[in-house]
Amino acid sequence: MEMNTFIRMIGVAVLPLVSLLSCDDEPAPGPRPAHQTVDVMLQDENGRDLLDQEQPDAYNPDDIQLYFLIDNQEVLMANVPYIGNPSGITYHGPEGTYTPKVCSVSLFLAYDKAIENGRTTAIVKWNKTDADTIVCEVNPDYLNEIEKIYLNGEFVWDTRTVSPIYKVAGEPEVIIVK
Repeated sequence: MEMNTFIRMIGVAVLPLVSLLSCDDEPAPGPRPAHQTVDVMLQDENGRDLLDQEQPDAYNPDDIQLYFLIDNQEVLMANVPYIGNPSGITYHGPEGTYTPKVCSVSLFLAYDKAIENGRTTAIVKWNKTDADTIVCEVNPDYLNEIEKIYLNGEFVWDTRTVSPIYKVAGEPEVIIVK
């Protein structure tokens, strides 16, 4: 057997073993999704889901409107240029993946034209008489990812907060008690 053939055979046998020994068990880091929406659940003081249309006093998802404070004026999300859901609101009924089954709305709160001093200010009008103000601190260096959330002036979430539904840190979820 020629020396070149012998070296090739050893290389074919040894190379896979060397590559297995050099591999790390951790997957290579890759891009992570930027959180630009907040999942909001509405509950009454007894914990009843106020977005569940089976409840007699539930909020109607069709009545919910999202406004941004831009240059000190309330601007309806449906009236701003945005690719995707024009209202900035996505309703999730009880058939979703949450356990226990809850209803929620996902609110797009990282609208770049509404960012002032690293924050967006949104007014969520649940109906004609009830509204909440949500301020988000965003990271302009990472797709305006939401990093902190304030509800009606009170801090309620940051990237270290364990979410009430997913039970993991970093998922922007808020429960609002009405």
